Formats: sequence, structure tokens, C-alpha cells
Amino acid sequence: IRGMHYPDSDMLDEGVTVFETSEKNVYIAAYRKSSMLEILQTISENIPEKYYEPVWEKAMENFLAAAEEKIAAGDVRKIF
Repeated sequence: IRGMHYPDSDMLDEGVTVFETSEKNVYIAAYRKSSMLEILQTISENIPEKYYEPVWEKAMENFLAAAEEKIAAGDVRKIF
């Protein structure tokens, strides 16, 4: 799963949108840029700086889990 952030768009779901790629078993997990910026802002405003990295890593684990759930449910879009 490759994570990407995209400009806000009607083509993206709230949370994560998962797309197939031309490579077998490789997916793109797309997140709205505004959602990513909101999470970064929340971290910077509420977490001491020395904990930014581990908190961000935990957020990335949650992003991955959300994408895996969509893939398991078959909620995957075709890019073309």
C-alpha cells in the first residue's frame, strides 16, 4: 500500500480512498490534503515536540489499517 495525499476532491472519500494500480497487489491509499494538514496541526498544538515522531508514526499505522480494511471489504476503485 502506497500512501499519498491529494488536493481535496469530490473523487476522494472522507478518510481514505483506495485505488488499484497496474501492479499486482499494489494499492494507492489516497487521503485529502486538508485531512493530513488537520492531523499535523492537531499534533503540533497538543503534543510536546519530542513526541511528534512517535505520534505521527501511530497515525500512519491507523491510516494503513483503514486502507487494509477497505481492501479487505473490496472497496477499491480503479484509477482509469
